[in-house]
Amino acid sequence: MTLPQDAEGAYTLSAPTDDPLRQATLHVDQYIGQVLADVRWQDYSLVPKATEMGIALHEGKYFGLANQLLMLFAALVVILLAASGTVVWWRRRPAKTLGAPAMPANFPLWKGAVAIIFVMELAFPFVGLSLVIVLLLDSLVLSRIPILKIVLG
Repeated sequence: MTLPQDAEGAYTLSAPTDDPLRQATLHVDQYIGQVLADVRWQDYSLVPKATEMGIALHEGKYFGLANQLLMLFAALVVILLAASGTVVWWRRRPAKTLGAPAMPANFPLWKGAVAIIFVMELAFPFVGLSLVIVLLLDSLVLSRIPILKIVLG
């Protein structure tokens, strides 16, 4: 239940459930108790229905234990892929390096990539900040320590 925020507001009563098909939200006039809006699953358009269903499936709420076991399996597969990828990389990398390829001397500037980075920096300032920090770390610290140049490639 959400209380009215001002003199013209309404009470909002919602009944979130594990089954999106049974969700309900009521908006009730704070003075006379009249129902102003009754919003249920059938009132949702396609995108909110898909979103609610996706959230319920992702959280393992819709089909009970079967859904939870499916999500557990998916999580275990992701963990296995990350672990096995690390092991395979460790075994196949060149000795005493990370195995990353060296930057070519005549590397062209990718205008599309630069545009995407610029947009990301504007939309998400911490992305830009992290890119600046990595660039400074690389140019001021890592490139000046010989052993790190060898190990990091």
